Amino acid sequence: MSGRAPVGQRGKWETFWQDPTIVAEATHLLSVDLALRLLRVEGYPGRPLRVLDLGCGAGRVMALLDAAGCRAVGVDLATGALRVARQHLGPGARLVQADAFHLGLATGSFDVVLSLGYASVGSYVGVQDEIARVLRPHGVALIDFRRVSLYYLPVLPWRGRRLLAAWRRGEVALPPLGLRLTPTWAAAGLRLVAAPRFNAFPPLGDRLPPRAALAFERRIGRPLSPLLARTVLAKFRKVG
Repeated sequence: MSGRAPVGQRGKWETFWQDPTIVAEATHLLSVDLALRLLRVEGYPGRPLRVLDLGCGAGRVMALLDAAGCRAVGVDLATGALRVARQHLGPGARLVQADAFHLGLATGSFDVVLSLGYASVGSYVGVQDEIARVLRPHGVALIDFRRVSLYYLPVLPWRGRRLLAAWRRGEVALPPLGLRLTPTWAAAGLRLVAAPRFNAFPPLGDRLPPRAALAFERRIGRPLSPLLARTVLAKFRKVG
């Protein structure tokens, strides 16, 4: 299935990046740490992993990937996002402006496609064909999805139906039902192999220092992740 970015999506993100507020360092750290743990079991050859950061934003995830020895390429639709990323990463950063539905990158050129951000661009219906195309055979896609946890209890009375509808569309994970993937994943040849929970610290944004958020995650969040985790990181393998 082919497609294009939703109407108004580019304008929305261009407006955001005119005056961005970049927070959630703890979420970036947790996401990349979990992604690297999921990749260590893959037995890749002795070379840097080629990782596509799909929807790279300000480049914070790319910086963490590069520090871990990966060779990261960032893609974003918004000019402003790439400007901020280049300021953060330096002039040598590998950044590409592209629509996720038409990346314009070489077929089979990446070991891993990583897409983060709760409603990550990798989860948009129809993007899966491009994700599979740029992955090498048996490559891995790591895509995060929002998960409904106990933190949602106060809003369930008036948002419950909307969340259930989002689950049916394949946009969120519901305990104990998990993810309900759209047929586009299987059609693209991407098979779900794992979906660990994470991001269980309270959703307080920049009011909770990263150190406190990470300490909460280690000591309380992980044991209570079935109740508190607000995100799942779905690991897909390209079949064939």
